[in-house]
Amino acid sequence: TIVTPDGSPAMNVRVVCQQDEMQTEALTDENGGFTLQVQEGPTFITAIPAPPLPRVLLEINVVGAQSLDMVIDEGIMLTGSLMRPEARETQGNALITVLAPWKTFDGAAVVLGETVVNSDGMFSVALPPF
Repeated sequence: TIVTPDGSPAMNVRVVCQQDEMQTEALTDENGGFTLQVQEGPTFITAIPAPPLPRVLLEINVVGAQSLDMVIDEGIMLTGSLMRPEARETQGNALITVLAPWKTFDGAAVVLGETVVNSDGMFSVALPPF
């Protein structure tokens, strides 16, 4: 189950489960519930709610059937603008991915957040507290 900071169910949250090279996904229901079919072993789960809420990151070792309760924290908002250095003009429609190089799973840095730069060159991405 996934809930928002005020304790209400988090509906329509994309839940992604990564195990080795296998990835499965689910979407939370009206009660914040979800079901994933996974194998036993090291597992990284990312809950991706709609902006402005940040992702929830969870690394676990799955042993048999398990129930998870996850809370979406307030997080940190990163905002800024993307400029082309040579032209001194904004760069819109670019994808910004914020990685955590200190946190890896299966040899890759964990994604803390992603967003698209708007046509004015501005972006805003919610990051989980760390």
